[in-house]
Amino acid sequence: MQANGPNGGKTTASRQTRIAQCITGPSTRATQLVEDVDHEQEQGLALFATHGAADAASTIYATQAVGAQTEANPIMAQLLHVDPTLAAITMLAVVGAVSISYPRFARACEFPTRWFGVGLAIAGLLVAIINVVVGVTA
Repeated sequence: MQANGPNGGKTTASRQTRIAQCITGPSTRATQLVEDVDHEQEQGLALFATHGAADAASTIYATQAVGAQTEANPIMAQLLHVDPTLAAITMLAVVGAVSISYPRFARACEFPTRWFGVGLAIAGLLVAIINVVVGVTA
C-alpha cells in the first residue's frame, strides 16, 4: 500500500508506521524494555545517579571552592590533588561497576525489602547535597 507523501511522492506503509510511532510515542520495544526493568535494576541506576554522577560532580564543585584537603575519603583526596577529572572518572568507574553488579547481588542476598537500595541512593543524594552546600557557603 502506498500513499502520497508530502512532496507528492509515494511513501510506503512501513514508513507511515514509523512516522506514526514517532508522533504517538515510543515503540513497543522501547516500552517493553522499560517495563522489564525490575526494582533491583532501578536501584542500581539510582545508585549510579547519586553515588556516581551527582557525587562526582558535587565533589569537584566543592573541591574547587575549598580545596582537596577537605575531602573525607583519603583516596579521593589524593586523586583530587593529582587531577579532579581523574578523580571523577575513577569514582564513576567504581560506582558504575557496583551499580551494574548490584541487581545480581541484591537477588543473591535476598534483601528483605526494596528499601535497602533506596536507602543507599538517599545516602548518596545527601552526600551530594552536602557537597553542594560546602561549595556554596565557601
